[in-house]
Amino acid sequence: MKHDYIYFCHDNQGNNVPLATGSTSDLQLVLWLNQQEKETIIPKKWASKELFVRVNEENFIVKNRS
Repeated sequence: MKHDYIYFCHDNQGNNVPLATGSTSDLQLVLWLNQQEKETIIPKKWASKELFVRVNEENFIVKNRS
C-alpha cells in the first residue's frame, strides 16, 4: 500500500508549514529519520522545532532513528 506524506513544522501562530512531500510503501522510512535527514528537511532557523509528518490524514511527530 502506498502512503503519501507531508513533513511540516508549526510557525509561531501554530499554523502548519509544509517542508517536503513524497510517497512510499515503507512507513518506517517516513516516521523514523536520522539527525542528518531531519536537518536536511528542517530549515536552520527552525532547528529547535519539532518535525511532524501527515500520513493518510493523521499527524505524527517524527522521531530520531539511531
